[in-house]
Amino acid sequence: MTEDRKKATAANRRAWNAAAEHHKAHAQYKRLLEGFAEPGFSCLDEIETALWRQLGVEGKNVAQLCCNNGRE
Repeated sequence: MTEDRKKATAANRRAWNAAAEHHKAHAQYKRLLEGFAEPGFSCLDEIETALWRQLGVEGKNVAQLCCNNGRE
């Protein structure tokens, strides 16, 4: 990994961690944690849910790992 890429990666990690702390301080954080513990939990709207169903994910566990608070 080049030095520039290492610096960019470190800066990105700091930004994500700062954003995560901001989200963690919000009341929605607790609701999301509680929701994620429940089978079938989703915070997607009807349109997003329909699109995912078209992809054939019914009955599978799906998570978006690139979101800093798990909301999308």
